[in-house]
Amino acid sequence: VAPAVSAPADALERRPGRRGPAIAARYSWEQAAPARLPDGSPNTLASKAVGIDDAGHVAGNSLDAAGTAVGSFLGAGRDSNWLPSAAGSFAGTVMAMAVAANGTVVGGANSIEASFPLWDRRGRLRLVLTPGSHYGPVPGAVNSSGVTAGVLVGVKVGQLFYGRPDRLRALPSLREGNYRVTGISETGTAVGSRHHPFMRNDGHYPEGIVFTAAGTENIKTTQTSTVDAISPNGRYLIGRVGPDLWEADRGRLAWVSTSREPVYLRGVGQLKARAVTDSGLVVGSNGERAALWQDGRLVDLNDRLRGLPRGWALTDVVAVAKSGALAVNATDASGRSIALKVSPSR
Repeated sequence: VAPAVSAPADALERRPGRRGPAIAARYSWEQAAPARLPDGSPNTLASKAVGIDDAGHVAGNSLDAAGTAVGSFLGAGRDSNWLPSAAGSFAGTVMAMAVAANGTVVGGANSIEASFPLWDRRGRLRLVLTPGSHYGPVPGAVNSSGVTAGVLVGVKVGQLFYGRPDRLRALPSLREGNYRVTGISETGTAVGSRHHPFMRNDGHYPEGIVFTAAGTENIKTTQTSTVDAISPNGRYLIGRVGPDLWEADRGRLAWVSTSREPVYLRGVGQLKARAVTDSGLVVGSNGERAALWQDGRLVDLNDRLRGLPRGWALTDVVAVAKSGALAVNATDASGRSIALKVSPSR
């Protein structure tokens, strides 16, 4: 039985609700990763943000020169802390993958162990076993109830998994293909896309999907589609729709649904959506520049930020907190990636 999904609501043809963050006139910034490494030495590593909780704590990973994650963190500025390492439990690299509104962080490992790390909102680490005989789980999202959604990676195809750590279950695969999970609401509706590694340019894959423990349902469209984000309340889904989405720049950004045809967004340029709020604020990147969109207005975040060092550029907004604070990735003058917390100026 597939889940009943009403997003987007009829009001989206007019305007999303106004409860929630809006685009601010000015923003300030601070680095998200801890200033010092666990051994006390200065932190000069690159970093990447993966999300932000509603307290304004950015989750992310510090990276070595090869781009490999060497530590995960949660916070910003002086309030940033390293998450307890799970490296000893996995043969490969461990990294933070997503963070819930309450600060729960889910991680993944580049290894074949049938488990993944989960840090609760107090930073305590536990290893979550995945169901079945699959290996290499790839968590994609987690909510404040601890419900995690992701993909169990097999030899040729993947299988979705969903649930709380003690009630995790694999979902039946009704069609061939692999999956990418891109978000989960606080009410437990998860979203993503189904792909097929051997069936490209056939006008059928990828397919945008919505799922819960009850099952999986496709986005309503006759074209290929993705679902790139879902709002915290589960009401708004945003994705890309077009005749052939194997190329990342093809298709049009739209409010999507399992029950209605897509409602295309106006004035989005080449925006690639990473997150959407309950008020219809969409964040992401527009041609390698961090961008915000709301009510037909596209804004380059670089133009709203104070005091950014010479040669730095904001490249991508990955998430937005209830307060309007943003998890942002930037590059410095040398091209090194830097995770930032960007906040509306008061």
